[in-house]
Amino acid sequence: MYFNLEKFKEDPIAFVSLWANVGIKCPINYIDAFCRLNVASWYPDMNERDLGAWHPYMEFDNSKPENEEWTIVKRMTPEFLQSPATKVREEILENKYQKIPLLSLFWSSGFTTWLMFFLLGYACVKKRWKLLPLFSIPVLMWMTLLLAPVILFRYMYPVMASIPVLWGALKITGKEEKDCKNES
Repeated sequence: MYFNLEKFKEDPIAFVSLWANVGIKCPINYIDAFCRLNVASWYPDMNERDLGAWHPYMEFDNSKPENEEWTIVKRMTPEFLQSPATKVREEILENKYQKIPLLSLFWSSGFTTWLMFFLLGYACVKKRWKLLPLFSIPVLMWMTLLLAPVILFRYMYPVMASIPVLWGALKITGKEEKDCKNES
């Protein structure tokens, strides 16, 4: 089933009204649909690809000229690296790295989410309130991802990049508190 854009353009107000009425009558269905659509953002074991939406992270596999004016630079691997390059490419395309227990968590958006919230909880337990504005940035980014129609690992990169910064900020403020107690 696909979204009927022509019908929507005919009467967008009726569409929104119908959508709201169905949501009021069946809120559990809307909540269930919302959770299923963004499950990869919060469930750590969602690392298998969706065959309907998946494409390799090697963008040169996906580029096709639409007209003759395009100039696509051919990917040239030096001859002595062709065998290892082919092996690595096959490993990546088969997602073998995601089948390694524990290590696969590092390719999981859900693991990043839980790690972020664990660090936020730790900051709250330790009463490091001055760090909350710093935590708000990745949390707000994550919340926007919940509303996105597509959940791909690459969209979590900014949140993932913030994890070492958050951890470092927690360590630095902890050390400052410890130093202050030692001086007293």
